[in-house]
Amino acid sequence: MDMKANHVWFCMVLMIFICFASYSSGCTYDISVKTANEPSAGTQAAVALVLSGSLPSPFTISQTDLRQIGVNGPIYPYFQQGQLDRFRVYQTGMGCVKLCHMTLSHDNTGPDPSWDVEYVEVIAFTDNAVKQFDSKFPVNRWLATDKEPYSTSASVDVDCNANGVEARAGLASSLVCPCATNVA
Repeated sequence: MDMKANHVWFCMVLMIFICFASYSSGCTYDISVKTANEPSAGTQAAVALVLSGSLPSPFTISQTDLRQIGVNGPIYPYFQQGQLDRFRVYQTGMGCVKLCHMTLSHDNTGPDPSWDVEYVEVIAFTDNAVKQFDSKFPVNRWLATDKEPYSTSASVDVDCNANGVEARAGLASSLVCPCATNVA
């Protein structure tokens, strides 16, 4: 082979290697939950989280007790006043799916289960640690039966088509499509 043919083969092999090295079939979702820094803002109730998305394909993460996937272990005192708590979910076989809908709730158990939540943020990374997106779901309300809006759950939709998938503040009484930001 001549020098030019060797160069072409080398470039092709290099491109194939780069494609396989950058391909990822798994995704790590790093989830952060921020409790407000108000008196009695924390909770000891069991906290549930449902995240879903549709780009590039339908996908749902559902966790009935977030403590079980907490990065500090299941017995750590999560959801305390002013605290930022971190959780992690690993999904295989799909790559990263943009998450556009979040429902956060608790079971209203334990002493003073009322909980004041600022936000939930999800950052997705491929197997080779490449950041895919960042979804921020503003909650900014009490999840409580004794404080307005007298509900132990909150749902937030964000625009999945936006770069970075960051929500804009907005309030609504019911969920609309994931094309707009809504807090219910």
